Amino acid sequence: MTSSNIQAKISEWADRNGFLYNKIVSAARSGWPDCILIIHGITYYFEVKFKSDKLRPLQKRKIQKMNKHDTIAFVIYNFRDFLNIVERILNGKNHHLVD
Repeated sequence: MTSSNIQAKISEWADRNGFLYNKIVSAARSGWPDCILIIHGITYYFEVKFKSDKLRPLQKRKIQKMNKHDTIAFVIYNFRDFLNIVERILNGKNHHLVD
């Protein structure tokens, strides 16, 4: 499985569950997460890595800065990570996760 496969599964999950998903194809600045998910009016950003992928320092700094400013961003390494985070979000526990 690749990060693209994980993103495709997230997109399918969002469609099935009535949430909005968008893959960020090109950002004006480097380091922004790969995709956006809107759940109950709140926007969540996800940086999707495959287990062998490394989070670049710029990506880590961007996600930390986003979370510092109350923008919710996560790093995930597989679809199970995504489902665990979404379960916490839906249960009112949207903790920030950065490696």
